[in-house]
Amino acid sequence: KIAKKKKKHLLLLCVAKNPSLSAKHLAEYIIMLSRLSYRTVLCTKSPFISVLSARSFSTLDEKGADRIEDRLAGLMKTDAEIDAELKTHFDDEGSYKPPHMSSFPSMTRRDVMMNVRIPPLGIEPPPFGEDQIREITEKTTLTRENIEWTRKHWLDQEIKPDQKEHAKLAYDMLEMYKKGVSYATINLWIDYYSGADIPGNKDAIYNRSWARIDS
Repeated sequence: KIAKKKKKHLLLLCVAKNPSLSAKHLAEYIIMLSRLSYRTVLCTKSPFISVLSARSFSTLDEKGADRIEDRLAGLMKTDAEIDAELKTHFDDEGSYKPPHMSSFPSMTRRDVMMNVRIPPLGIEPPPFGEDQIREITEKTTLTRENIEWTRKHWLDQEIKPDQKEHAKLAYDMLEMYKKGVSYATINLWIDYYSGADIPGNKDAIYNRSWARIDS
């Protein structure tokens, strides 16, 4: 219906401005005006620029979403190694004895404070910057594009929570940990990619309080 109305409007416009036009010339004139109006709309709304921008961003997104497939090769225990470790936690009677907490990865208070935000007390971490990006890119296979893609992907409200690539983000963090990226940097990275620096962001990941755990 809209197309018919536009065609009718163009026809009336042509007749009004050029009453002596033949049917053939009138048809050609309508086609010319149609193309002109279409191009005008394109220029006004800038879809061509949008397409180029979208294509450019799409290329960056694809590059940022890529990961090295074997980046964790040799860093993770095999199933056999896991089974062997698990057996050491069973006594002769078959009762399971969990490992002591001292054997788990631990962070200092300073490391953890990199991801603590308590606005009323004025507590917030320093900004995630070039020093952290340099440490991550030098010690892992992750690139600046990977880091920026992670933030953009997490904050994209058009992507439903269950459609986000949580596993990829988890393996990013695991790679950092396994390859010696400092806990402070990892915490700042979590703070950054989850948008904790954005006021009112409900999807931000950070600690809202400080608590000491003794056991």
